[in-house]
Amino acid sequence: MSEIQRWTVNEPYLDIPGTLLEGPFHDVANNEFRFVDIWEHKLYRLDLTKGPDSLKVIETDASVGVTANIGPRSNQLIVGAKHGFARLDHTTGKLSYIHDIHKLWGEDGGKAERMRFNDGAVDSHGRFWAGAMNDPKIKKPEAEGVLFRLDPDQSVHHMLAPVTIPNGIGWNLTDDVMYLTDSPTGKIFAFDFDASSGAISNRRVHFDIGNALEPDGFAIDVEGCIWSAVYGGGKVLRISPAGKIIGQIDLPTRNVTCPAFVGTELFITTAKDDRDDDQLPQSVRYGGRVYRVDVGVRGVPKNEFRHLWIHGTWYKGYSYSTWYFGRIHCSVYVHTSYRRRINGASLVLCICRVKTRARGRPKAEGGSMINKRASTPVRAVIVQKPGSG
Repeated sequence: MSEIQRWTVNEPYLDIPGTLLEGPFHDVANNEFRFVDIWEHKLYRLDLTKGPDSLKVIETDASVGVTANIGPRSNQLIVGAKHGFARLDHTTGKLSYIHDIHKLWGEDGGKAERMRFNDGAVDSHGRFWAGAMNDPKIKKPEAEGVLFRLDPDQSVHHMLAPVTIPNGIGWNLTDDVMYLTDSPTGKIFAFDFDASSGAISNRRVHFDIGNALEPDGFAIDVEGCIWSAVYGGGKVLRISPAGKIIGQIDLPTRNVTCPAFVGTELFITTAKDDRDDDQLPQSVRYGGRVYRVDVGVRGVPKNEFRHLWIHGTWYKGYSYSTWYFGRIHCSVYVHTSYRRRINGASLVLCICRVKTRARGRPKAEGGSMINKRASTPVRAVIVQKPGSG
């Protein structure tokens, strides 16, 4: 049996304190780190160049469990919120749901109030996966949660049910296996994943923690290993592609919720600890903080949600789609768009501007940034098939 590599963190990087800190995310384009406090309805944003003194707090309209980028210049994020998928203005905290929150749950109208979205991630084709669970403020979590998938055309798909507390979601390096944590089971599950269609199948156990502790959110590194937070265990485990523990980070508080890579460092969120006993006497003091530790390996890059257009009436100046062709970065910016339904189809009129940028290696990788910009006005009419929006 190979030796387990260990790290110990004694002090928080961000001594806030928080209640249920989750959703850590490194926004590489803006050199920003963000996370949420689900119970307190807060979004935190940190300028990594300036450090802890730059931390900003934005009050959100409702609880937000997970965030993902839409575009590098957008002031909006795609999020899993209290009632489902929404756009979040990260400067004001305003949520705009992109679907009927009651239709999400079918005939059980009460579910819209007793559930909330928790963790999630964007796959290689720009689809946003997020799991919903019972809101503990309303009902003790039971097996009536659902894993949803939001596609670029903004259609919502029920992918897996029932689950209890769906947490970490991610994909292996060859993009043919999806991982999902269901915390109360103590297991991280693996599924066969069809990247082209987004279908999952052949559920099996990838890792079983084997005791009363609960795996929570996770991050995946460039070697294909999962770094899983252990809620109630005061640690993060590094799990190999074969499902074996090969590393462990020990923290001074029990309720570890989720890690995220920032370069070779892991930034780790935690939750408040109300249980004061002799096992971890400092756990109460250090719960609800953010920690960081250099683990010597980088994480896999985060994907952006690729949506086709914006729901609503008139919008201006919004980056709504981004493509990458090698080192060519192409963004489409809506100057004006209008949407209405005609005979069951969605008609979208757009006056857009397409911008491309060729770039060299980032300075952080030893290269010099090369920016060559081109801008072309485009007028487009997009018709969405009936029933898909």
